Amino acid sequence: MRGFFSRIFLSFWGTIIGIVVILTLLVSLVSREHFLIGAGDRVGGRIRSMAERSVVLYETLGGIGVKFYADFLRDRFRIRLGLVDEEGKVLYGVVREEDVRSLIRKMGQRRDIAFERFRKNPVFGARVRGITGKLYLAIFTLPGGILGEIFEIGGAHVAVLLFMLLISSLVCFALARSISRPISHLKEAVDRFSSGDLKARADARVGAKYEEVQELMEKFNGMASRIEHLLETHRTFLRDISHELKSPLTRLQVAIELARQSGDSEREGYLSRVEREAERLSTLISRLVLLSRIEFSGELSDTSPVDLKEILEEVVADSRFEGETEGKKVEAICEESLLVVGDREILRSALENLVRNALVHTPPGTSVSVRGWKEGGKVFVSVADDGPGVPQEDLEKIFLPFYRGKGKGGEGAGLGLAIVQRAAEMHGGGVRAENGDDGGFVVTAEFPALAS
Repeated sequence: MRGFFSRIFLSFWGTIIGIVVILTLLVSLVSREHFLIGAGDRVGGRIRSMAERSVVLYETLGGIGVKFYADFLRDRFRIRLGLVDEEGKVLYGVVREEDVRSLIRKMGQRRDIAFERFRKNPVFGARVRGITGKLYLAIFTLPGGILGEIFEIGGAHVAVLLFMLLISSLVCFALARSISRPISHLKEAVDRFSSGDLKARADARVGAKYEEVQELMEKFNGMASRIEHLLETHRTFLRDISHELKSPLTRLQVAIELARQSGDSEREGYLSRVEREAERLSTLISRLVLLSRIEFSGELSDTSPVDLKEILEEVVADSRFEGETEGKKVEAICEESLLVVGDREILRSALENLVRNALVHTPPGTSVSVRGWKEGGKVFVSVADDGPGVPQEDLEKIFLPFYRGKGKGGEGAGLGLAIVQRAAEMHGGGVRAENGDDGGFVVTAEFPALAS
């Protein structure tokens, strides 16, 4: 990030220096005459004072007095002195005629001091009346550049300029560091994450001074968490799938081998076993496909109104038929309408898994209770069985894919409740499980109700 920091620093620093230089030039070009020649200006007063002194020396001591003063100005300030009378005759020094004409033209009738600015060596002219009543024009040629124009004051200006450069450098350094630090911190987090450290996150507090940077960090953290979750889920998914498919495939191979070696009377039983295992594999794969779709899509492909009451009536009718052989009953109590917005296929699969899970674990001769109602802008579907319940420590784990609680036996692949939870969350709802007060096990799913 050194390049990023350097670019920010140089941009700020260059901008400040550019502004200072531009303002200095503007002041010099636009207001120089006002500052140097104005009535109350120190340099204008100084020029006038030097002109008066030159005239007095000339009128009292002649050329010798002027020469003495001119040598002093040259040695001390590097200023060349020239003196002209009112008729344009050069009384002392080397004076250019064009300078005389230009200064007199600029002075006119109302001004006593003029300044020839567009010259390599700036020239001042001061018109002074001597003690004899004659008019004189004193011409002062200054060293080149703005430092020469303001004499010894140049050193102070250099010091001020250096001080401004120092202060601006410190300010720009602090500002550039303040901006680049959170970006550098975010880059380090991205580098760690891209190198395989899925736990790498950016500390959003580092960018708290800048709302956009803080928001960017939070977006990155959300994305990183999502990717980490997907990769972890993918690894777990592959591991559990391989484990779950291994058992029925092994039983299929054994049954097929035994069928080959058995006689006609035994072969039918082995083929029935093959059929059952094939059905289990088909069911397992269907549920895996559905869970994968819910787990990895993250978004609903269909968001049309769905009446959960209609779905529950269909699912309950199918479950009653399936439970008749073992004397299991399915009782349902639903309100008139349970409208939600979502994917009908996913919602049906979730409710079907919810009811069938209860039907599998309720003992023969008992019943499963299904209830649907609407309350507080939400739709609730509760399914209770008369089974042994679930140990308290397993209540949260039963929603993990392929997890089978101790009280749930070995039936099923452990995907039903995982599908229910993912489907509810996908639709903006949730699911909770608890043991009944009088025994049994209760699972309640909730969904946002369709706004009327």
